[in-house]
Amino acid sequence: FFTVNSLDNFNISLNSLKILSSNLFTLFLTILLSLIDEAAKAIQGGFGRKGNPPLIVAGGKNIDGIEEALNSARRVAGIEGG
Repeated sequence: FFTVNSLDNFNISLNSLKILSSNLFTLFLTILLSLIDEAAKAIQGGFGRKGNPPLIVAGGKNIDGIEEALNSARRVAGIEGG
C-alpha cells in the first residue's frame, strides 16, 4: 500500500492512490445521496439521475417544505446554520 521510512521518504504506489481516490469518491457520493434523499423527503419528493448519470436531481410537490429541505441538507452536511 504505502510506506513511510522517514519524513523525507514517503512512497505511495499509483495503484494505491487509484484505490484510495475511488473509495473516497464512493464515500462522497454516498453522503451526497443521503443528503439529497433527506432533503427530498421534506418536499414530498424523490431524486434520481434522469438519464444523466453525473447529474442528480430532486423534486417534490410541497413547496412549503423548501426551508425544511435546506435545513435537513445542512444537518446531513454538518452545517448547523439553519
